[in-house]
Amino acid sequence: MHNPPNLIKRIILLSVLAATTAHALPPTDDDVDRRIEQLIEFLKARQITDPGKSLGSFQGERGEGVHAGGVSALATLALLHAGVPWHDPVIKRAVEHLQDHPLPGTYSRSLRAAVYAHLTTHAGSLAVRSNVRRFLQADTHWLVKALKIDGMYGYDAEGTGGDHSCTQFGVLGTWIAEHAGGEVPATYWRRVAEHWASQQNADGSWGYSGGSQGKVTMTTAGVNTMYILLAQLHARSEPPYRRLRGVGSRRELDIKGTYASIERGLGWIAQRKVFEGGGYQLFGLERLGVASGLKYVGGVDWYREGVARLGSRGNDTVQASFELLFLTYGRAPVLINKLQYGEGPSWNRYYRDLHFLTDWLSTQQERIYKWQIVTADSPLHDLLDAPILLISGNKPLKFTAEQTARLAEYIDAGGTIIGHADLNEKRFARSFREMFEGVFASRDWRFAPLDGAHPVFRAIYGRDRAGWGDELRIEAVSDGLRTPIMLFTRDISGAWHQNRRRDQRDLFELMGNVRAYVAPGYDELPRRLRLPTMPSSTASAIGFVTIGDSSFSVLAKSTAWRWHSFGKRFRATHGVHLLALPPDVDAHPDIIHISGTTRFQSPDRTWTRLRDGIEHGAWLLLEGDDDRFTDSAEALLERVVEHFDAKIIEIDADHPLLTGAVPGGGPIGKLSANRAGKTKLSTSVPPIRIAMRDDQVLAVAMPFHLLAPASGHFLYDHAAYHARPSRRLLENLLAWRYHDIAGHAVDDPARRITSKRSARPLASLLVRVVDAERYDAAVAIIDAIESLSPDSAELADARGRIHRRLAEQIRVARAEQRGKDANRLGQLLLELVPDLTEAVTIVEESIDRADRIAELPDALDGIPILFNEQHTTARVLLSEWFKWNEQRAIAVERLADLRIRENALIQQVQSLQRQRAGQRRSEGKQRPSRDPRKRDPAIEKIAVGRREIEQQIAGVRIELAQLEEKMRQLDEVLVP
Repeated sequence: MHNPPNLIKRIILLSVLAATTAHALPPTDDDVDRRIEQLIEFLKARQITDPGKSLGSFQGERGEGVHAGGVSALATLALLHAGVPWHDPVIKRAVEHLQDHPLPGTYSRSLRAAVYAHLTTHAGSLAVRSNVRRFLQADTHWLVKALKIDGMYGYDAEGTGGDHSCTQFGVLGTWIAEHAGGEVPATYWRRVAEHWASQQNADGSWGYSGGSQGKVTMTTAGVNTMYILLAQLHARSEPPYRRLRGVGSRRELDIKGTYASIERGLGWIAQRKVFEGGGYQLFGLERLGVASGLKYVGGVDWYREGVARLGSRGNDTVQASFELLFLTYGRAPVLINKLQYGEGPSWNRYYRDLHFLTDWLSTQQERIYKWQIVTADSPLHDLLDAPILLISGNKPLKFTAEQTARLAEYIDAGGTIIGHADLNEKRFARSFREMFEGVFASRDWRFAPLDGAHPVFRAIYGRDRAGWGDELRIEAVSDGLRTPIMLFTRDISGAWHQNRRRDQRDLFELMGNVRAYVAPGYDELPRRLRLPTMPSSTASAIGFVTIGDSSFSVLAKSTAWRWHSFGKRFRATHGVHLLALPPDVDAHPDIIHISGTTRFQSPDRTWTRLRDGIEHGAWLLLEGDDDRFTDSAEALLERVVEHFDAKIIEIDADHPLLTGAVPGGGPIGKLSANRAGKTKLSTSVPPIRIAMRDDQVLAVAMPFHLLAPASGHFLYDHAAYHARPSRRLLENLLAWRYHDIAGHAVDDPARRITSKRSARPLASLLVRVVDAERYDAAVAIIDAIESLSPDSAELADARGRIHRRLAEQIRVARAEQRGKDANRLGQLLLELVPDLTEAVTIVEESIDRADRIAELPDALDGIPILFNEQHTTARVLLSEWFKWNEQRAIAVERLADLRIRENALIQQVQSLQRQRAGQRRSEGKQRPSRDPRKRDPAIEKIAVGRREIEQQIAGVRIELAQLEEKMRQLDEVLVP
């Protein structure tokens, strides 16, 4: 083993550890962006440009020996990953220097291999890629040969000793090189696996060498290596992926052993200081995040906390390089979350799918994309880290009411959920459909096959693939403007899992289309250090705005919940409730909202309603981008102008809608449009037309969509501005409308909304809504009254009426086996009375209902059976059997409920008897002679109720016997 001055390790373990925290970065994305630019400029300035002094190297290089060239390789790698292009003069000089350098050491050689790997996949010149590929293969060959017989690396390729710091870098370099096409034999990864598995301490840690005391830095390296082995060793040892059918049986024992090792290592780190080890450890955590998809390590958000700990020495190339690598990879947007749910590993059969998929997307778009694991209990803020949530599995889904409600919130906040049936498992697909159709039953969302013309099949790739959509069989739900839920019924992610990007390239390209369809451009994606969606403190409630949909609004079913979703934020920031009213409730709203994607006509009766609404002070808000819709909207606007003798104004840059010059308003900032709006919409002043009579607003019309993007929903093929300017524009419009209703605000330097609006009109509105059985709207109105006037006498009465009505309708729905309706009503009851056990049980039982009926194969239609002298098939009879079994389960539930009630009455009688006996003893009376003609009235009343229950029990038992006899007869026929 060589023992020269360990210069590279001193840099990594001493210089990097010496990073000061005097200039710690605030954990904001803007500060990180500025710091990255500073670090890029700093490193560029550190390059030596004098031909006589190692041209292309970087200051801080450590001369000759096994560590020579390492600093320059590290700085070059950091600049490349930070986005400095391959043709930049700094990069070209650095690469030429590295190509001419022998680099005899493990650290230096692994870092140079990583540089070559990046250029091989990112350089725009084919000639450059071909040239660099030769050097990459040479370094890969060196790294493979340099691995010692015991599975370790030393400082160089000579000798037999080594340590886990050298080994981490050697393995990382080889892994990155193989990703870019370097050839690595399977025996290499088996040796690495055997070594790291044997060197883990009993407590789960790893030390610098076998048997030494555990270190946080080396344990992070060990866990990192285990994640690498999942992809490089285990996934490759499985049966090959079969197109659209999946990966068959495999050796689960090896995978379980690796995951057990990972869990032990992470558990040990969690008991220590996660950041112990300074910049070297930050580098390890960043690599761990890339390999594992973990946001939290040891219960700590490693990137957010790491950013807060960074500092700058200002004169250290190594420190700046490690800091730049950490910031660059850590800040990269998370494109896809994967949901961990339930017990066992069924959610993660394809444990490397998103790792390889995001790697492919990063290569194609030359921007870093990441993936992440979230749990079914993760807060909404974590789910919203990514625009896509993947739920995969091969078993029926089972979520709690709270978990399904959070998934619905994610959809309403703009997220897209993709269900993936591993191995084409029908039970998973069926439960996925039933769960989401139940959750969104009030919106009448239903799954349907995606048409081949959908952007998922043509946005970027596949425009010339006839029948691609038919082959992939993707089902989806549409809300009228976007497709927020998709179900992959064919096994696709098995191809990602085994990184089959060559022979199954179209299955990767499919997700390239999905990425383009569901989310905005790279710079508009959620940032890693973004603020919470909702403010930490909620403004005091001061009033409300009611919003009604016209009877011919094409998107009426999708706008009410969007107003509700947007209203949560508006209520929190401005103190004003937004109440979306059902179209069949007689009321005069403050805003009449009309949106759509096609032509509409305004019949006289509808015009009468609109005219009456405007005469009662309503604003007419029209939004939509389709030419047919905008023509209809223009005709309606002209009718308003003619009838009310109004005039049309087009807003300019000084209009309050843009400047926010009203209480509660604010400047909308930079305007940027989505793909469909780039050719239609101005980026200086949005094309908004307002009909006004004197100083009174009558109508506001815009040829683009506003509510959807303001609610966080990205629209691919409908013109709109991006989320941030849309949200601010809509907030200004609502603040203007509220100010117009509530009057002038108290002079407030902060321009907050301070005028109050009484909740009194809401009481009569609530009665009409309840009478119309529009309970979702009623719950929102109750919330508004409660916050504005908590002592309202009508509040308790209305809450009780809704509770009783919902409970009764839920019982009817369950008795009639309308599980989706029971689920929807149960969720409303849960929102009305959050602590009500009855509501939680109803929702969870409704969600679980889908598991009770097995999926019947179509092949059963081909089995003829003679039953009760009638010809039928096995599939028909099995369907009957399952229907009767479902009825039997309901009857068993009823019988159990009746017995509970019967036992309760028996206990009441026994309690009364004890009470009577105690009274007699206290009065010193003897027990009177028993008169059989007289009985205690209270006990007699209970006895009457018990006899009724006994009769019901007898009826249920007869029903059960009949059902069981029917099922027995079918059993004899089906199973002779």
